[in-house]
Amino acid sequence: MRRKSSATKKLQGNAAGKPIDAPIDGVGDVMEPPKDFNAAQKAIWRTAVEFAPFNTVTATDRWALRNWCVAASIHAWATKEMFKKGSTLISDSTGGERPNPLIVILNKQAEVMLKHAKELGFTPASRSSIGASGNGAYPVAGSLVAFKNKRPTFLDA
Repeated sequence: MRRKSSATKKLQGNAAGKPIDAPIDGVGDVMEPPKDFNAAQKAIWRTAVEFAPFNTVTATDRWALRNWCVAASIHAWATKEMFKKGSTLISDSTGGERPNPLIVILNKQAEVMLKHAKELGFTPASRSSIGASGNGAYPVAGSLVAFKNKRPTFLDA
């Protein structure tokens, strides 16, 4: 059974009758990209910060964001290299074909990206479970709180 997020429990109530834990918010604004990033990684960082759901990625999350950006840049490089050679298969020394070793890199980086994307609110499912923004200023678009705020009031009866 999947655990309910704090936002969902606030909307639906807690069936167990236990108090609902307040989410622990991150602290600080997301900083500039790390100085050791190359140009491609810095561009990925800036794009991720620009399009992240409001107030979900904070300075507390910088290591998860860093890992996501590095994985995204490696994934992009491996994709480019694989298709530069023109195939997902390569010839081996016996004249046969075998899978391109870059596929292993692509798959691993995709796993890392997906793991961190869920944590950072970069997937539709993770965004919908976030609920309201950390400071309560306004609900994240597509969140349960935003949905409840748009619902016609006659549905609450």
